[in-house]
Amino acid sequence: MYNFALKMYIYSFMRAKTDRLLVLKQIIETNKITTQEDLLTELQKQGFELTQATLSRNLKLLKAIKVPDAQLGYIYSIQKNTNTYSAQNQIDKGYQTLGFVSMAVSGNNVVIRTKSGYADRLSAIIDEFNFYEILGTIAGSDTILAILREGVSYQDFKNALVINIPELKELIK
Repeated sequence: MYNFALKMYIYSFMRAKTDRLLVLKQIIETNKITTQEDLLTELQKQGFELTQATLSRNLKLLKAIKVPDAQLGYIYSIQKNTNTYSAQNQIDKGYQTLGFVSMAVSGNNVVIRTKSGYADRLSAIIDEFNFYEILGTIAGSDTILAILREGVSYQDFKNALVINIPELKELIK
């Protein structure tokens, strides 16, 4: 019983982290924020309590940078990977077309199931995001094998997917 309770606590903690990262990303993308204090205030308005150190780590995970702004000096922005044109194009179209079905893990291997014929495209999009968490992917017709780096957890991988592909949040269990 103790192990189950601990697993549920960790699951809810990681889910809250993912939710916080998604909200933080949305705040940065929809507002001109100049300081971490302003970010903390906005997150508190959304019901998130965190320290400045946690916020700094979250900004690093999101690859947030400060960019020049004509009126405000420097503002936070989410750094875009220059190789993600087609991935971003797919995001704009919606991920329902990618045929995502399910995901499971064994060690540092993640098996992603898709509808027949969709695995190659989804694998290419994942590769274009150049996630730190993944060494690489191999795709068939309806299955993708993603190999995680040593020390990267399945939850870290799921968080990276959801942060970059928010449409998958409700599909990934």
